[in-house]
This record gives sequence, C-alpha cells and structure tokens, in this order.
Amino acid sequence: MTVRGAHPRTPFAAARALEGREWKTVRAFADRLERAGWKPPAAHRLRFVLDFGYATGLRAREFVAATLGDIEVETRGTW
Repeated sequence: MTVRGAHPRTPFAAARALEGREWKTVRAFADRLERAGWKPPAAHRLRFVLDFGYATGLRAREFVAATLGDIEVETRGTW
C-alpha cells in the first residue's frame, strides 16, 4: 500500500517509535477497552487506527492528513 504524501525516504527516527513489546502492551490494552466501559464501535475504531498505524508506519502528521483518496491499491490487488 502506498499513501500519497508519505515520505518513505526520510530517515526513520527509531527513538520515537514503539518497540515490539511496547506495541503488544498497547494492543493488549486496546483489546480490553469494552471491559473498561468503552462502547464496542468506539473500541473497534481505536483498534483499527492502532493496527493501521502499525501496519503502515505512517507518522502522526501523515496519518491524520491521509484520506481514502490517498490510499492506492497495488497492481497485485493487495493493499
């Protein structure tokens, strides 16, 4: 998947990223949102945002600015 406006050649600042175990902690917390009183649709939306952000590696600025029109399907038919 590519997102227009993303800058893949920009150096990655590893110090500002979560490590694998930190992502697991965040995701485990998100999996328990309904038990903490969140309504299911809100919990699903947050989990989608977390998973999408993790999968794409977008910076916060790029993630917030992205629209559906910015998402392009690759010729192989995958995201």
